[in-house]
Amino acid sequence: MMAEMINLKATNMTFSSVLRAVYKTYSVDTAFLSQKMKASIGLVKKWENGEALPSRKQYEDFSAMFAIPLSILLSCKEKE
Repeated sequence: MMAEMINLKATNMTFSSVLRAVYKTYSVDTAFLSQKMKASIGLVKKWENGEALPSRKQYEDFSAMFAIPLSILLSCKEKE
C-alpha cells in the first residue's frame, strides 16, 4: 500500500516508537490506522501509549501495509 520505506533499528524498540515513525513518514494518524487495521481508536491509542501490543494478525497486516519486516515488529517490547 505504501511506497516509502522506513529505516528502523530493531534493538530495544517499542511498538509505540514504530508508530511514531510511521505517522511521521507517511503522514497518517490514529484514525487512519484504526480504520485500516480494523481496530478501535481506543486500542490504537493504547498501542501509541505502550499500554498494549497488536495481535499477531495485526502485526502481519501492519507489516504488509508499511513494508516493515514482521521480525522487527515481533521483536518490539511493550514499554520503554
